[in-house]
Amino acid sequence: MRIYLIILFVIISWNANAQLPKAIYVYERDSVLTYDVNYENTDTVKQHKVVGLYANDHGRKAIVKHYKKGLPDGKEVIYFKNGKKSIIKHFKNGRLSGRWTMHYESGKILCRGMYKMGERNGLWKEYANGKLICSTYYINGKQLRSTFLHHKFAH
Repeated sequence: MRIYLIILFVIISWNANAQLPKAIYVYERDSVLTYDVNYENTDTVKQHKVVGLYANDHGRKAIVKHYKKGLPDGKEVIYFKNGKKSIIKHFKNGRLSGRWTMHYESGKILCRGMYKMGERNGLWKEYANGKLICSTYYINGKQLRSTFLHHKFAH
């Protein structure tokens, strides 16, 4: 029995001073794409939205992030270069809290779940070709169980 899994990762390089990503790295299969990000507004007012644009294409959003009192608070959206959403996540007082969703570049959902106080919590689901392939249940960041639903699939 073989399990085929094609994984897409989006890794973000952070600017430690401003807590803003300075680059977005997209790992897909055997290649890595790196996109620099520039920001329109980096003020540290009580509540604001920061929009990061792809450095080599100022007309395209790379990331939109909300802040409150200098900490991430609210919805954050990271975009693929094609304009489709890559990751949607929510923060509360600087910690991941609420729904987290990752998409394939095609727009289909790759993975979704919930965070509570910075930890995975509840049911997380992984998809391939629109089909549910794995469900994993977490409580306070600890994995309790996983169920694999499809043993073979192709991307």
